[in-house]
Amino acid sequence: MTRSASAAADRHEAAYLEELTALWQLRWPTGVAAAPAYPLGEIPLTGYLRRWARDRGDRPAIIYYGTEVSYAELDESSDRLAGFLQASGLQGGDRVAVALPNCPQLFIAFYAILKSGCVYVPVNPGYKPQELLHILTDSGARTLVTFSAARQLIDAVSDGSAVGRMIIADLGDYLPATPELPLPAMLSRLGRLGEQSAFQCGGSAIPWADALRAQRVSGGTQPGELDRLAALNYTGGTTGLPKGCRHSQRNMIYAGACARSVGVISGADAVSLVFVPLCWIAGEDYGLIAPIFTGTTCVVLARWDADAALAAISRYGVTTMLGTVDHYVEMLHRCPAAGERLGTLRAPLAMSFVTRLNEQIRDQWSERAGGLSIVREAGYGMTETHALDTFTTGLQGGDADIRSEPVFCGLPVPGTQLKIVDFGSGALVPLGSAGGLAIRSPSVCDGYWGNPAESAAVLQDGWLHTGDIAMLDTSGYLHFLGRRKEMLKVAGASVFPAEVESLVCRHPAVAGCGVVGMADPRKGEIPVAFVELRESWVASLTEVEFTAWCKENMASYKVPLVRFVDRLPLTPTGKVWKEALRRLLYR
Repeated sequence: MTRSASAAADRHEAAYLEELTALWQLRWPTGVAAAPAYPLGEIPLTGYLRRWARDRGDRPAIIYYGTEVSYAELDESSDRLAGFLQASGLQGGDRVAVALPNCPQLFIAFYAILKSGCVYVPVNPGYKPQELLHILTDSGARTLVTFSAARQLIDAVSDGSAVGRMIIADLGDYLPATPELPLPAMLSRLGRLGEQSAFQCGGSAIPWADALRAQRVSGGTQPGELDRLAALNYTGGTTGLPKGCRHSQRNMIYAGACARSVGVISGADAVSLVFVPLCWIAGEDYGLIAPIFTGTTCVVLARWDADAALAAISRYGVTTMLGTVDHYVEMLHRCPAAGERLGTLRAPLAMSFVTRLNEQIRDQWSERAGGLSIVREAGYGMTETHALDTFTTGLQGGDADIRSEPVFCGLPVPGTQLKIVDFGSGALVPLGSAGGLAIRSPSVCDGYWGNPAESAAVLQDGWLHTGDIAMLDTSGYLHFLGRRKEMLKVAGASVFPAEVESLVCRHPAVAGCGVVGMADPRKGEIPVAFVELRESWVASLTEVEFTAWCKENMASYKVPLVRFVDRLPLTPTGKVWKEALRRLLYR
C-alpha cells in the first residue's frame, strides 16, 4: 500500500470509528459508566489485594461452604506462598502451572504467583494427561500446583514432563467441620476438617502446609509490574492445539474495571457466586479478579450444584452470578415459588452455550426473583481479550436483545473499540454488513507464547483480528455470527451456524442445538442441525415434524437437515463440540 493510500485508509477508519462512537454514546444505558472505573487507580492487581487487606482486612474475600477467608488472610497466605516460590529458586518470568478445582488454594496460588513475579498458567484439572503435558511443555513450567486427589495428573507429570517441583494441596483443608452448603461428591468424601489425605508427598512433591510456612515476601511492588507478563491463558484448542495468550496485570485490572463500570459487580455490598471453573478465562475474571479488584466477597462452589447455588444466594445475599442458561433453568425448577431465595440477585449473567436465553426463561426468572432481576447475556468475549468485550446491561427493553437476529452482544465496554472488516482485503465493511470482527482494548493480549507467526497474523496495528464473523448494525450493536471456518455457503448464500442455532432453539422442544456443514453435490454445502430435545418431547416429536417447523420459520436456504441426538457433545468449557458433531455426519 502506498503512503497516500495508507493515509486515506487511516482517515476512513477514523471517520468510521467516530460514527460508531456517536452511535454508542446515543444508545449508552443510563447508569452505566462511560469510562473504566479504577477505585484505587491503575496499579497492579496485587496492589489492590494489599490495600483492601489493610483497609478492610476482616471482610471475607472468599466464602467456601461456610469457611471464610478474609482479605488479611488471603494477603498473608499468598505472601507466604510467594516467599516459598522465590526461596525455591524461581525468578521473575518463570512459569508456574496450577491445576486445581475451585477452592481457596487456587486464589492463594494465583496471587502468590503474581506477587513472586512469576507467570500464572491455569490448567483445567479435568484434562487428561496428554492435554496437561502439552500445556506444561509449551509453557515451560517447572512448578505445578495441584491437589492430592489428582493422582492421574501427578503420575503423568512425574513420568513425562520437565516439572521439577509440585506443590500438593488437600481439598479438605478449607472445608468447615459443618458445611453451610451441600457438598459435591468430590468433597463430601474428604470428611471433616483435619482428616489426613491418603496421598503422601515425597521427592519433589511439597505439601501445601509446608509451602505456606515460608517467610512472607516484602510488600512493595516492582518496576514495570503492571505491564510485564503475568499469565498464560490457553485457548480452548477447538481449532488446533491450545495457544498461550500472553496477559499482563494491566489486562486484568482493565477487565475488573469494566466489570465494575457496567454493573456486573456494583456497590460495596456486592457478593459474587462463582461455580464456573476458575481456570477458564471467564472464571478468572468473575472469580479471581473482579471481586478482589472491587474489595467485595466471592462465594465459591467447587462445581455446579443447583441446591448449593440456591442456598448460597439465600444465605449470603448473592448479588451477581455467571452461569449458562441451563443453570438458570435448573434453579427455576428447584425454586418454584415467586420471590423465594432469588431476590438479592441484581446481575444474573447468562451464557447461551447449549440452551439459548429466550423470553419465557427471562419472564419466569423475573416473576420469581423480582422485576429488577433480569437474566441477560454476559456479552462477547474470548481468551485473547480477557473475555469481557461487550455488555448488555440496560438493553433489555421489550426483549429487543433476545428478539434481535442473529446473536445480540450489545455495546463495547468502556475503552474498547470494535470494527468489522473484509476477511480478504482487511477493508472496513459498512454497518449492517457481515465481516471479520477486530477488537482494540487495554485487555488484548500481546501475542501467543512462543508463536510469533500466529501472533503477527492476528495482531495488526493494535487490533486483534478475532477470526469471528460478526456485524455491527446501524444502531452500533454487535451481533455474533460464528467462527469464520464455520460459515457455510449454501447454493452461493452465506449461512451462519449461530443464526440457525438461534432460530432452532426457539422451538419449545429444544434443549440444545449444534449446527455444522455437510458437503452436498447440488448446493455445495447444507446445514445439519444436531438437536437435543427436552425429555418431555422425546416421544412426541419426529425429525420430519421438526423439519416442517423449520421450513415455516426460516428462509429455505437456511433450513437444516435435522438429526436428533440423545446428548450433545460438549467441550471442557461447556460449549457444543462442533468437531465431534462433524464426526457424526457420515455415521
